[in-house]
Amino acid sequence: HKDRLEEKHGIRVSDVPRVVITALCCLPSQLPYAGKTWPANPCLSSTSAHLREEALVPFEVSNDSHEDPWKIDTAFRVQSIPISGKGGTIEHVDPGSPDWNKTELFGDSLRSLLKPIAPLDDVPLSKLGTISLVGAGPGDPQLLTVAAFRMLQEADVVVCDRLVSQEIRDLCKGEILVAKKYPGCADYAQMEIYRWIASGLRSGKRLVRLKIGDPFIFGRGAEEVIEIERLTSGRVTPTVIPGVSSVFAAPLLGGATMTHRGVANSVILGTGYGRNKSEPAIVPYQPQTTAVFLMAIGRIGPLCQGLKDNGYPVDTPVVVIEKASCSDQRVLLADLNTAPSLVSEHVIKPPATIVVGEAARVLYPVDRFTQGLVDVDTMPIAQHFSADDDWENRVLDAVVQ
Repeated sequence: HKDRLEEKHGIRVSDVPRVVITALCCLPSQLPYAGKTWPANPCLSSTSAHLREEALVPFEVSNDSHEDPWKIDTAFRVQSIPISGKGGTIEHVDPGSPDWNKTELFGDSLRSLLKPIAPLDDVPLSKLGTISLVGAGPGDPQLLTVAAFRMLQEADVVVCDRLVSQEIRDLCKGEILVAKKYPGCADYAQMEIYRWIASGLRSGKRLVRLKIGDPFIFGRGAEEVIEIERLTSGRVTPTVIPGVSSVFAAPLLGGATMTHRGVANSVILGTGYGRNKSEPAIVPYQPQTTAVFLMAIGRIGPLCQGLKDNGYPVDTPVVVIEKASCSDQRVLLADLNTAPSLVSEHVIKPPATIVVGEAARVLYPVDRFTQGLVDVDTMPIAQHFSADDDWENRVLDAVVQ
């Protein structure tokens, strides 16, 4: 968050030696300071490391914008950090980097969370549980497949992504474990998911791994299939239930068509983050192509700049659909020049889908729609959300029967 610190809060990072800049979810479970304690870590509930209070020296932070969602309440210079009996100073080392095993960042207590889980070879096949990877769709429970709904009703344990809507979680009959995948600690959260899966399989449970959208479209679904095969030495084969992907549903529900005769005849899909937080390669500009990006709203600025660097005209239309299919869905119209500032101004948050290309604004002509948030009453397609009707009593009960 170096840029945000310097631009929003007036801190010149280069002038402040050894500063910890981190999301709270990446810290150990409790961080004591000045007699107070941060809330329990939402991501790493099993971590027991603690920072010693004397290692943190508060310094002044200016918060000019009270509406900034990333507002900093407290910041610290960091002195030496003795943790788990080891001393050292904190430095920024990504878990995937070659230096990860050398650093004394949080001692063994945090690094151990990334260690592979031992296979379940001691459990007889007859005692092992079952698991299904299920796509939850974009958010509206009416967009679940019937097969997905049946799986949620029958599962003993559902391990779901944090972005799965509450309306869909409410359909689950068994225990729900929510994977807290926040930026910066996704690798730890993924290992926690694998531990939950291993525990459920060992206990003979019927597991559902519920993933937003479709499991195999930027959902790490294949990685989880491979891990399940490793954990069970190939004795358990997961069932996979497709989901309605936001790649297709979000543009439709937001009125942003991806193909249109004479305007766009091909579609490319992309993501905002590669492995180990790398920036994925951008396909060079092709006039009659629409680009759709998932999980990219957090780096909308670099994404738009990358598109322009790869030949996209600066006025190429951009349509952002936030929380597609949910009752609080929002649609934002912009172009490559204005998208970063408008996304920041309107505080667009995940899950959000970004559609780039001339076809995206076919139903939003510039003489009728200005850039910014679209009034739902003026949208070119009618909106319908399951929260607005009695669908659960009329339809869901029939499916159950």
